[in-house]
Amino acid sequence: MEKTTMEQGKIYFISFGSSTQLVVRYKGDDVCNHLFYDHLHYWNGSETFHKREGVNYCVKNGIEEIREATLPEKHALLKFELEYNCI
Repeated sequence: MEKTTMEQGKIYFISFGSSTQLVVRYKGDDVCNHLFYDHLHYWNGSETFHKREGVNYCVKNGIEEIREATLPEKHALLKFELEYNCI
């Protein structure tokens, strides 16, 4: 996997393979995890939005791809952030 340096507040796409992907607003890192302000979780065709403290992270292990989110991916996350008063 190519190393991507994420910037706080920007939106990224993270893939753990074909069945699990995230679209995240990046917050920071700790030793084992990437931390987010909020995120969309795609798993086997279902989509869920998470904004609660304590669930907005993913482990660094097993990531196959990290890249800047595409415009449609950013719009999908922003739709939920606006609906749930996150921004």
